Amino acid sequence: MKNPNPKVLFLCLFSACVFSACSKKEEAPSQQIETETKKETQVELSLDEAAADAWFATGEAILTSSLEHARVLQSDIARFLETPNQTGLTTAQNTWAQLAQNYAQFYPWHLLADGDPANFKFLNELHFRIASLPIQPGSLDYFGEYLYSGLVHEVGNPLTMQNLLDLHGQVDSENATLGLYALGFMLFGEEGKRPAGDYTALTNVSAEYKERGFSKTAELPNNRRRLLLSLQSGILVDDLSLLLSLWGPTANNSQTAAWRNQSRLQKQQLLEGSLERGITSLIVIEDYTADKNQLQARLSGLRRLPAILQHPRLQEMNTAFEEIATLIASMDSDTNATDATTEVQEPGIETQSPVADASNDETSNNKGNESIDEEQSAEISALSQQLSRLHKLLDASEEENASL
Repeated sequence: MKNPNPKVLFLCLFSACVFSACSKKEEAPSQQIETETKKETQVELSLDEAAADAWFATGEAILTSSLEHARVLQSDIARFLETPNQTGLTTAQNTWAQLAQNYAQFYPWHLLADGDPANFKFLNELHFRIASLPIQPGSLDYFGEYLYSGLVHEVGNPLTMQNLLDLHGQVDSENATLGLYALGFMLFGEEGKRPAGDYTALTNVSAEYKERGFSKTAELPNNRRRLLLSLQSGILVDDLSLLLSLWGPTANNSQTAAWRNQSRLQKQQLLEGSLERGITSLIVIEDYTADKNQLQARLSGLRRLPAILQHPRLQEMNTAFEEIATLIASMDSDTNATDATTEVQEPGIETQSPVADASNDETSNNKGNESIDEEQSAEISALSQQLSRLHKLLDASEEENASL
């Protein structure tokens, strides 16, 4: 039995657009207008609008904290580039993990953009730059057997802030040049094995590089990699700062104003859609242990919504959320296959030791891995069942409401 592939996590994490078509609550604008009168009585009975407004306002605190972490990361990267060594790289990696976990709490807020892309366009556009997923790591740097791939090796492609902004998702949404996960790959590399030496500044063009066609030090991969990492960290700070400035109530056309302009019914529909898309996204993640911290952060953001909606199955949903959180917390991250191919190394993977101890007894190691596979499979099966149960509770409520 094989270990579940962590790659699936990165294909799903923060990517709710895949699930927008699955949401039963999303209707065309004309349908919403037609049904608003019919549902108004239910809305008054179900939505705690004051709690919904208070919930929305807390998004600003998460963005503020994320921006603070991003600034620390930018400083850590600058110090690392001054003196590239493993200690500096590890420090930057750990700060990245803290930032990624912190921004993961913003998950239900960014889902609002899927429910109403017109009014939350700033949120939609900036989130794509801040946390675009999935990514194609080979479009950034060497990956697998492609030793000279990506922007780092495309010397004809200038590394400037404007060019990175222009290239981000230009051909395909997965061709990300910016954001947490593009930057994460530049820090961790493939399988979390990025050597600090990748960022050593080169001051002359060696004979080897000349034979490969390089003529200027600015063209050398190490130097371009250094510049790319620095630009990415700076743009991430700028984008988080911009989103925060567009969030607050004092900004013109702010996201807070967009929320306040929603009717009571529209707020309920947005939150119901975010809850359903969020739960659905958790169900399709195959390897739940690939990043327990970010998964718990996403879960904590979602679990507040049933109470705000005064969900008729609130007690059962709270119990399900609690059991899911307990299952995630009990999972042993060391059961991850550290040699699994991943597009970006998430916190919880990158600094862990291999599952099996180094040994000449290959048979013993294989047996140990099979035992780990079976244990992990059982844990994931239990978690998947709880998530499916949670989703059924939501569906059951929709059927009950439709019959009222």
